[in-house]
Amino acid sequence: MLKKLLSLAALVCASGLAQAQSYPFTLLSTVREANPRVVAVAIDVGRDLPLQWRLENAFQVNAELLPVKTYAGELIANSAVAKAPRTVTKAYTSAKPEIGSASQGRYVIVEMDPDDLNASSWYAGFNPGIRQMIPYQDKMVYEVRLQHDLNFFAPNASAKQPGSTVELLKAGATFQQAGSKMLVADDFVQGVFEMPANPLTKSLGYNFYKPAELPAGAKIPLVLFLHGSGQSHDYAHFPTDFRADVKSPLQANQGGVAWVSRAPERSFVLVPQAPARDTLDANGEGGRRGTDTMKLLLALVDKVIAENPAIDTDRLYLTGLSMGGMGSWKIITDANPAISRKFAAAAIFNGVPKSIFAPVANETPAQKEARLVAELQAVDYRHVAIPVWLGHTDTDPVVSRLGSRVPFSALTGKAQVDATGRLTPAAGAMTRSTPLVRNYLAANQHSGTEVHYTEYQYGNGDNFRELGMVTRNGHFSWEASYKDQDMIDWMFRQVRKAR
Repeated sequence: MLKKLLSLAALVCASGLAQAQSYPFTLLSTVREANPRVVAVAIDVGRDLPLQWRLENAFQVNAELLPVKTYAGELIANSAVAKAPRTVTKAYTSAKPEIGSASQGRYVIVEMDPDDLNASSWYAGFNPGIRQMIPYQDKMVYEVRLQHDLNFFAPNASAKQPGSTVELLKAGATFQQAGSKMLVADDFVQGVFEMPANPLTKSLGYNFYKPAELPAGAKIPLVLFLHGSGQSHDYAHFPTDFRADVKSPLQANQGGVAWVSRAPERSFVLVPQAPARDTLDANGEGGRRGTDTMKLLLALVDKVIAENPAIDTDRLYLTGLSMGGMGSWKIITDANPAISRKFAAAAIFNGVPKSIFAPVANETPAQKEARLVAELQAVDYRHVAIPVWLGHTDTDPVVSRLGSRVPFSALTGKAQVDATGRLTPAAGAMTRSTPLVRNYLAANQHSGTEVHYTEYQYGNGDNFRELGMVTRNGHFSWEASYKDQDMIDWMFRQVRKAR
């Protein structure tokens, strides 16, 4: 009798120890349309589980976001999100701690809705105008619960030895948050490039992605992404530290990571940060168009090419949004062909080919529209010799739609823009018209290269989600543009013509 009691006690003790075991999980984030968000947890149970691909009802995930602090150390009350369930969309076993397809393995991947209110892994604030991208890190508090037992895989089972012991991952198991990873973005390295001889702006921080394990002799493209005003270097808080916020343009939207995650082939990607947004040069140009900033930018591109012989210099691609679009226009309209023809193609979103933001006293909206049309029609577009894809909304409140409508008209001669800003295409120039999107395509009348224009019919914003946007602001249509697979595939088909 005593022997039976001791055996029973040992069994209960072993059962208690098994249930007390803690399994680590890692939070997996991706850069989404407006900030990085946790899209999955990868749970390491230490031993293989048999292939299972419908585990959505087996796991419950709760998340709470504790408040983070500004660069200046001030608590941001609005960064907190109360504890609430995450929406589980998929759950499956896997051999790797990665989002992908189900397989036998030691990991369980639990995918979640990125639009959940408590999904953010970085907080995007303003300072004012320059976004402060602040990581939640240990302020992300996640709980994972297993709702029912799962069988472990019996590794030596066979027809002759079927395996007589059933071992379980018990519903009472505990799971411990063990860190986080940002997919794709974490594969970029950060650096600072300097030109001490520049009179005003001497340093530029950047993010650079280099594909791993390229075969000998490989030649692949380089994509240069120029971010918008909000992701500029915060020189007020970090006057000499150009690494402090250099990840901001990489994480604020998909303009940088899309060329890795959505690319039809492997490519290098360079994401430099504008170092001195508000510093004006002798010509009154600032932001991406300032003289020193442009020198730094082009010299950095040359440095990256020199250090990476796998870059195909006939397949350099340029893309930018808003202020970055303005910088892109400055490059491709440059009178020096070594600059304007450096890239094989350009994709420019919510940009404009000149600085036109200075207000005019007592100007009516109609007068402003007519003035902008005239100023943009006066730009010298003759040096634009490469294929271009433009994108805008019809009601952009920050950078007028004229920043793309007028260049399309001037470059192709296949559309007219009147003094009210109305775009009237010639026959055949509009290739698609839906309630959401209008697409235009015509040849550059000077170079014969393609000019695409995608105009999102944003209107009053009621349809912003249908357009693929998450921010209800007509200026933010790049949230849709950098998910446009047709545009991305088109870019990678372009090869620079002989100079």
